Amino acid sequence: MSVQIETTPSNECEDNWQPRPELLQAMRNIATIADHDDTAVITDREINFQNGEHRTTIKASKVDLVTLDGQRLSERINIRTSVPEVFNQLTPIQIAIANTMATTGAIVRDPDDDSVAIVSSLPVFEDDVAALEDLYTMVVANGALAQFAGPIAAAQYASGAHDDDPIDFGFPAWDSPSFWTEEEFAYAEDKLRQAGFYCNAGQSGLTAEFPWEQGASSAMLGNSTSLMRFQSDMSHPVAGSGLFFRLDQKWTPKIGQCYKVESGLTKRDSKAWPNDVIFRQSSKQK
Repeated sequence: MSVQIETTPSNECEDNWQPRPELLQAMRNIATIADHDDTAVITDREINFQNGEHRTTIKASKVDLVTLDGQRLSERINIRTSVPEVFNQLTPIQIAIANTMATTGAIVRDPDDDSVAIVSSLPVFEDDVAALEDLYTMVVANGALAQFAGPIAAAQYASGAHDDDPIDFGFPAWDSPSFWTEEEFAYAEDKLRQAGFYCNAGQSGLTAEFPWEQGASSAMLGNSTSLMRFQSDMSHPVAGSGLFFRLDQKWTPKIGQCYKVESGLTKRDSKAWPNDVIFRQSSKQK
């Protein structure tokens, strides 16, 4: 294998920022997914490789943002996968519908050059060294490889395939049970309750409410909240059983506005603007 390794900053970045040692090691670990690719280009903060029939770029960038609860978001890892030319013909409504089948990335039209790609982004907390070493590395690597599963599922459904029809493509162990367990939902429930959020966990999922006004805790008390639901018993038509989640926000746009709002939020998120706080009503699969 002949892989190009660069340790100097990319010309795309105007400053001299370099990843901290923990992030640098994580990027090196993530880069092992490109071991099979002789055309891969790997730098200290960017990985570009052939992902099946498509090209994927994983890029780390500096954020340095303090969240409302006092934690520091130090970096962000963005994943972008190219798509066939036919996707450029999709209308905003078609893109929004296709994104209801999303797995680890959403289809986004870049307003700068009108191109279409699959994108996702992972914010990295400065103090989460252990998570960066273990969880984040796996999430980014597997997320990059699975990005195209959403558009595949959307194409199948658009062609008339449904839940009771055989699928043409599926991940290994597609029909296996989800790896998420009741113990993990109980652990998350305990942590959320300690943080002051109203939530409930069960055998196959977790629900949690997040405030939309000062002092809010639950809609059952007449408060203004959004509702996040996680379910391990809802299977994706291509990716299989993972963790489905949906965020129902307090503000619901009119039917004619839904697609424009969803598209706009996705574009802003894909640009990795760190000062935006984005709440999105959507269905995703992990």
